Amino acid sequence: RDAHPKAFMMLFERAEGGRQDLDYDASVPMYVNVLFVIAWLHPRVFSKSHSNTLEDFIYVTHCAMEYVAMMRANAAIDLLIARPWRWLAGNGSKLVNWSPYSMGDQVL
Repeated sequence: RDAHPKAFMMLFERAEGGRQDLDYDASVPMYVNVLFVIAWLHPRVFSKSHSNTLEDFIYVTHCAMEYVAMMRANAAIDLLIARPWRWLAGNGSKLVNWSPYSMGDQVL
């Protein structure tokens, strides 16, 4: 943040637990920050004293177009499908004249 004060960046958060949608939660900040992650890792990965295998892996995968495309697709799934369904699952009891049986009409 200090190096790019006007840039739009999302903070990374630690995701714990066993929910199946955690990968999708992580994809939004990963996709938004991909260029900053690459710029931050580049001097570290190519330094002479570098020996961190995890940094190597993250740098190589974030530079691969297939991986960036996967992050973009997962971010779209998170924002367009997973989060609205999560909201619906948590707030369904508060909605008026709604039941799981009428959900098909609302979704389609």
